[in-house]
Amino acid sequence: AKDASNSLAFLMLQKLLEEGKITEEQANRYRSMYERLNTAVVDVYDNETKLYSMNSSHKKELLELKKVMEEKKRSVESLKEACEVEHRKKEQLNKDFSGKQLELKLVDSQLQNYLNQERDKEKQLEEMIKRKEEAVKPLLDDLNAKLREALEEVRIQNENMQKETEAKELYLAEIEKLKATIEDLQRDKHEKRRSLSLEINTPDKIRGESDALSRNRAKKEKEALTLLEDMQKLKAEVEEKESQIQKIKLEVDQHRQTITRHRGSLGKEADKLAQVEKKLEREKQKNIE
Repeated sequence: AKDASNSLAFLMLQKLLEEGKITEEQANRYRSMYERLNTAVVDVYDNETKLYSMNSSHKKELLELKKVMEEKKRSVESLKEACEVEHRKKEQLNKDFSGKQLELKLVDSQLQNYLNQERDKEKQLEEMIKRKEEAVKPLLDDLNAKLREALEEVRIQNENMQKETEAKELYLAEIEKLKATIEDLQRDKHEKRRSLSLEINTPDKIRGESDALSRNRAKKEKEALTLLEDMQKLKAEVEEKESQIQKIKLEVDQHRQTITRHRGSLGKEADKLAQVEKKLEREKQKNIE
């Protein structure tokens, strides 16, 4: 048919276009190729008809025309081959497109499963952190209470030590006074003995004064011994208090180390949670892209 627009090929192209199997650009290209092919076929047919109606005087022209026809036939064959190649390419593209669609669906399904797993892990991690915080809170409260008690006890011990130090200083000052008094009595005793050797007083008077000095000296020495014993007791009490303070400081350090370990554990859990959140954010961003 000379009018290619009403041909079966045009109708098939229009149907493929309506079904969405080819684009408008592909349809126009195939129409153009078919129009050229149809024109060539019509020309060949017309020329062959004219050839048989010509007389022998036009044989030479007919031969030339035949050559032209052969060339057009070859062009038609080339166009046919091109159409077949394009058709095969279209079928391959359709197959590739279907395969990519299946791969995309598979990837979407895998990504959704992964996101669901990550959400479950995030919930589990949040619950685990919550349980650990609830488990650690009483321990932290107890440690803080013990720490406050220990600090209060240290403060009281320091106050007691200060008082004991002040009392010790008073005892030492009193002892120094007693030592000075004893030395004065000894000097006075020796001075009186020396004076008695020179005087001609009665022996009874000298003996009475000597006995009084001896009694006074014994009294002062007894007081000095009592003070020394009190100092020894005070020193022992101070050493015991210092030992107790060292034990309290050691317990406080242990409590602080325990608190530090628990805080470090909580910090690690918080870091893990932050990493999971970052990972989920990256996956969400990839999914959006």
